[in-house]
Amino acid sequence: MALAPFIIWLYFENQIEWAIVITIFASITDFLDGWVARALNRVTRAGAILDPVADKVLILCLFGMLYLHGAIPVWLFALSTLRNISQLISVPVLLGWKRIVFQVRPRLIPKWGSALSYVVIVLGLSLLSPYFPGFHSMIHNALLFVSVILSILELHILVTYWPRFFQILRGTHDTFE
Repeated sequence: MALAPFIIWLYFENQIEWAIVITIFASITDFLDGWVARALNRVTRAGAILDPVADKVLILCLFGMLYLHGAIPVWLFALSTLRNISQLISVPVLLGWKRIVFQVRPRLIPKWGSALSYVVIVLGLSLLSPYFPGFHSMIHNALLFVSVILSILELHILVTYWPRFFQILRGTHDTFE
């Protein structure tokens, strides 16, 4: 999450290749920190909530920048923004306002959604880079392909998220999956 302003700053300083490197670094460390926590049996409730929050903030910031610069389609930006903001709002609503304790145990599809979001960010930054002109068409096609797959995942996540949110709100369930 702390890297989002730095990545955006690198973009505006025309250091897009460094923005790509930092984005790849952020995605790898995001994966590794969860993997290490599970491997060492150091998973905490706070970490289970804060890790996805950090992912969503980073993705929202970078998707916003990419959309404003024409690198990602409006439909992907809208779906991703709707999904990520919906899920971000649930944390203060459930924990702060309603004082409802819940668990977070993401399944494979949301994890793939986050991973593909990072792929979209790297491809979008590459599309905006002046150093890849010969690959512009290939990058654009790959970005479109990944965007379609990610949009399908985002729709699935939204359709399964809202019923679970209301189950937790009513007290009939206690876990986001």
